[in-house]
Amino acid sequence: MERHPGGLNRHNVRLYMFQLLRGLAYCHRRRVLHRDVKPQNLLISSHGELKLADFGLARAKSVPSHTYSHEVVTLWYRPPG
Repeated sequence: MERHPGGLNRHNVRLYMFQLLRGLAYCHRRRVLHRDVKPQNLLISSHGELKLADFGLARAKSVPSHTYSHEVVTLWYRPPG
C-alpha cells in the first residue's frame, strides 16, 4: 500500500479479504472448489459488497476422481516454469 498511494486503504483491503475468505469458506462447506480465484472474478458493488464470480472451473469435492479438466489456468497467474 505504501508503494501504491492511490490504491485501496488498509480498512477496505481487510474488509474485502474478510468477505472473500468468508465466501470461499461458504463454498468449501458445501464442498465446492472454485479453482479460479483472481481479481477478474471478484465483483464489488457500490455498497462495498464483494461477490465471487465465474464458477466455470468449479468442481464438487465429493467423490474422489482422477479426471482432470482440459482447461488451463490464466497464463498470467501460472507459476513460473
